[in-house]
Amino acid sequence: MTDQIQAERLVALRSKMLEHLEAALACAEATKDSTAGHHIERAMDELRSAQWPALAIVPFKPKPKR
Repeated sequence: MTDQIQAERLVALRSKMLEHLEAALACAEATKDSTAGHHIERAMDELRSAQWPALAIVPFKPKPKR
């Protein structure tokens, strides 16, 4: 049961981080700071992939030829 509570707390904290990063991205866009915007978008990508690992991009591996 403790693991479930911790998992729920982790999801809530990650959601809160995304909210803050979205606000930071809006500020970066408003100030036309493309470097900061790039880093914020990268942080958002990392956070989303940690929150929803099934949605992470899987590298393409071609099938062996027969």
